[in-house]
Amino acid sequence: MKQSIRSFATASVLLLFACTAYAQPPRDRDRDDRYHSYGQVTLDRVRADLTRAEGNLRYIGEGEMRRFQNIQQNLAAFQRKWEHGRYDRDDLDRAIGELRGLVDRGHLRPRDRDLLTDDVRRLRELRERI
Repeated sequence: MKQSIRSFATASVLLLFACTAYAQPPRDRDRDDRYHSYGQVTLDRVRADLTRAEGNLRYIGEGEMRRFQNIQQNLAAFQRKWEHGRYDRDDLDRAIGELRGLVDRGHLRPRDRDLLTDDVRRLRELRERI
């Protein structure tokens, strides 16, 4: 009888430990979930809107082309680092600033300007969420 009580107690402790360990996901999983559930969607959308806006321009000067490239590069740098567990606020801030400048100074079609303005808001929300 003592043996069965001891076995039952041991099994109960192991079960309790297993449930507790499973119920608390590691912090890296939380970060990955935030990236995949919100961050990746936002970054992909901004990138697609930039590509569409650039394609809709009839003429794009060298300075304007450089703005589009800088935004894409800053977003890519931010995303690469974030995928590897490093959050670089400076890359995201640079992308937001460049995008805001493109919206303010760029020769965009009204629809593209509205989409990119919304993207600035989305990137700022992303910055605040993470």
